[in-house]
Amino acid sequence: MRGGLRANSGRPGLLTALQRLAIGIECEAEFDAVAMRNQAAAVERIIAQSDYRAVIGNLDYIPVSKRAAWLRSESCDAHRADVEEECHAIAGTSPSEGGPASRNISVPLRRPQGVRRAIIAAIATQWTEKMGKNVSRSTVTRCWEEARLMLKRIADEEAREPPL
Repeated sequence: MRGGLRANSGRPGLLTALQRLAIGIECEAEFDAVAMRNQAAAVERIIAQSDYRAVIGNLDYIPVSKRAAWLRSESCDAHRADVEEECHAIAGTSPSEGGPASRNISVPLRRPQGVRRAIIAAIATQWTEKMGKNVSRSTVTRCWEEARLMLKRIADEEAREPPL
């Protein structure tokens, strides 16, 4: 209920607390999905700029029956050196630094910029159709903020609780 001094007076709210939470979590999930797609695209760009796939792809042409012998051959050592060189190139390190190059690619997950309005508009349209009532963009924005606060509180409480 909004407005009014007496109990149950004023205009009734459009959404229940559970619906507001569902809208907010839906917004956050879509935002995280966009961030993950951006990160995957960044990894693909890094790999596309290197010859990593071409170097690794050569292994598929070695027949399975001959792979044990190939592993003991000099061409296997040359192949491993090529893979090591590509891994160093992707990681931005040099082979002279010593030690093997990491096979893990670390790309930071950044929160995407400029997608909030589009997500809010899409979720508002979706919930308006679902509810049969107008769910405004400002309502969706408030729901998203409430959900983020609640998720933050839950994460803080979990961090404070001792493990079982």
